[in-house]
Amino acid sequence: MQVKLDFSILDGVPTSINAGNELKAGKLYYKLEAEEKLRASIEDAMAKQLEVYAAHQDAIIKAGQLTSDITKGIQSGEKPEILLLKAIECISLITGDKLFYELNKGNLENLFP
Repeated sequence: MQVKLDFSILDGVPTSINAGNELKAGKLYYKLEAEEKLRASIEDAMAKQLEVYAAHQDAIIKAGQLTSDITKGIQSGEKPEILLLKAIECISLITGDKLFYELNKGNLENLFP
């Protein structure tokens, strides 16, 4: 009678003293790699956030100029449809909704050819 022994449970056990260090080094490498990926994704997110802030600041500046143009236009007797278009553009810039401006600009052009 021959007995077959299963030693597969020992496959994960290090066979020498240095083998344990190799496993630790491998885990450290993967940890460093994961930290590097996380750092890179954080840097990408920060760059995108700066782009959004810059676009928002630009919109604020343009909206401020438009409000000044509207006030001057009212004082100088500018056509109401031109003032309305400037107000619509200002709202579009503040809300970030470009479609609002484009849609209503087309509507105004149809009303006042």
